[in-house]
Amino acid sequence: MGKTYLHKWYLYISVIVLLIGCLCMCKSNEQDEKIALNGVYYLSEVEISSFIERSQNEDVSACIKLAKYYSMYLDKPEEALKYYKIGADVGNDICQYSYGFLLWELKGDSMKEEAVQYLKSAALNGNEYAIEYLEEKGIAVTGE
Repeated sequence: MGKTYLHKWYLYISVIVLLIGCLCMCKSNEQDEKIALNGVYYLSEVEISSFIERSQNEDVSACIKLAKYYSMYLDKPEEALKYYKIGADVGNDICQYSYGFLLWELKGDSMKEEAVQYLKSAALNGNEYAIEYLEEKGIAVTGE
């Protein structure tokens, strides 16, 4: 019984150490991105201003960070759409997929045509999520 008890404690401690290690590795190498331990994106006012300025210059990285901040941290997906669209119009497949997906999910059939256009662009750029989403909706990647 003593060895089994020790093995259980060793297992618990190992899992805790592993989780702490994973959380530490979640920190970004970029100084302008902060990720809270729960995975929610937080940006300071200075970072937001900087990213807004950079997004106006079609900086895809800034667009994605702002979109994630608005959709994940502030729960304002409508605001996230604006930044995903900027990146999508530059040709970034992640933004094309995210914009098309959010547009369809938020606006429904009223924006389906535009959503499908962006999803197809993302799929043609090799975005697996877009391909899968279109397949789930029964829409061919090429053609109508």
